[in-house]
Amino acid sequence: MRILVTGGAGFIGSAVVRELEALGHAVVVYDALSYAGNESNLEGTRIQLRKADICDRDRVKVALDEFGIEAVVHMAADSHVQRSFGDFQRFIRTNVAGTETVLDACAAMGVRNVVHISTDEVFGYVTHGNWAYEDAPLRPRNPYSASKAAAEMVVRAYREYRGIQAKLVRLSNCYGPRQHIEKLVPRAIARISSGLPVELHGDGMQIRDWLHVEDAARGIAEVLLEGDPGGTYNLPGGQERSVAVVVGTIVREMGLGNVVMAPDRPGGNDRRYGMARSEARLTWRPLTKFLDGIRETVEWYRAHPERLNVELEAAA
Repeated sequence: MRILVTGGAGFIGSAVVRELEALGHAVVVYDALSYAGNESNLEGTRIQLRKADICDRDRVKVALDEFGIEAVVHMAADSHVQRSFGDFQRFIRTNVAGTETVLDACAAMGVRNVVHISTDEVFGYVTHGNWAYEDAPLRPRNPYSASKAAAEMVVRAYREYRGIQAKLVRLSNCYGPRQHIEKLVPRAIARISSGLPVELHGDGMQIRDWLHVEDAARGIAEVLLEGDPGGTYNLPGGQERSVAVVVGTIVREMGLGNVVMAPDRPGGNDRRYGMARSEARLTWRPLTKFLDGIRETVEWYRAHPERLNVELEAAA
């Protein structure tokens, strides 16, 4: 199958590319190569790359036609909560308008197998002991999650009036090699490696559910190839840890590090994301244990210090 992956030069996108190629599919990457996209993430792949803006409707259509695309995994997005506070309009453009552009192009070019990637953050704060199932109400509480929830509404509208039975995938908090330095795990590794303290927002007790990027990629591939048209799939990691515990684990694995507290984000952090997985419709299960995944990630960045140095400066 010929598959277009938007945002395929990014952290999760490049993992999806590698997974799809391993399954024997031909992959085209459509990516603007902005700060989060990195061609080095695609080293060793056989992809064809189209560098372009996801909101450029004509170029998306041309790419679908030129490469004879049969399916699309739509991953292109702005994804960092902290950045969204300072540039909400950019997040609306990329995440909402970009999603509409992709779906419109797919409808025009007759591509019906589309997977849209979303996040557990659309559910907002989920109290301890409770879980957000696939049909739970969306209650986003920051600009990033609001833009992703709005994109989900665009997907649902296209299902109804354009005949694009796009599948929807929600991921929990991904980590692993090649992640941009703005995210918690690589930023902690970078700061420790540079002799800088690791900053925790608020009290550091925010709970996230951690999913290794390769597990996420396997799940996305299964939904693309085996999922029900128009289906919605939650893919949680099933490994809840507080931000403080995650950083403490990295400090222990690296054998050094200093942690300091910093002011919380505007409006505060969601205290917990808790997303339930459907037991019946997928064979997928996350396989990577959290400690094993953190060890692998630390070793990858130790082997690629140039990623830490360049990106730490860019994210400062």
